[in-house]
Amino acid sequence: NTASNNVLTFARIAELQYADYTVDSILLAIAQDTSRPRLRKAGFVARFKQASFKGLTVEETTLQGNVDKGTVMSELSIKDKTGSNKYLVRANYYNDSARPYAWLSDTLLLNKTRWKVNPENKIYLRPNQIRGSNLEISQGNEMIAVHADENAPNGLPMRVSIDHFHLESLAGMVISDTTGALIRGEVNGHFTLESTSPLR
Repeated sequence: NTASNNVLTFARIAELQYADYTVDSILLAIAQDTSRPRLRKAGFVARFKQASFKGLTVEETTLQGNVDKGTVMSELSIKDKTGSNKYLVRANYYNDSARPYAWLSDTLLLNKTRWKVNPENKIYLRPNQIRGSNLEISQGNEMIAVHADENAPNGLPMRVSIDHFHLESLAGMVISDTTGALIRGEVNGHFTLESTSPLR
């Protein structure tokens, strides 16, 4: 209803199968109703109960949030078999006309473990304007850090450091019927991005 700025879209799919992929109980919804306080911001949700592929399974996954005046506030959650949060990522996207950027909330949960996020984090999204980008997430001696050069107008080089990162922190979202966590191990590395010219 464009006259009253109301939007309502709802879809439910009991099961979707393609080749060896199966996705169970899909829900998609978008809603906005400026006459109701709870729906004045456009809200969205996308959810499935379970996805599987050749013995690999991802449990209930939900992406939800709202959009208001150029800001997208989002939450991604992945449950375990008991319905408890196994992964939780809350992030905002700010459509700044000069320098759009993303911000990560300090509520990060990876494989049921709480991670710290530096509160002043920002990742600028235009490839030639990443100056000021900084993000650090850590848990114990595990850390991933992203820092753009503060002295260069374009923010390059940008440095990425990975210290003692356990692969199961991410791989735990996919469970094998026979082996549990799909990948285990530790990653250490330092990377430098010197140019973004192909992305301009």
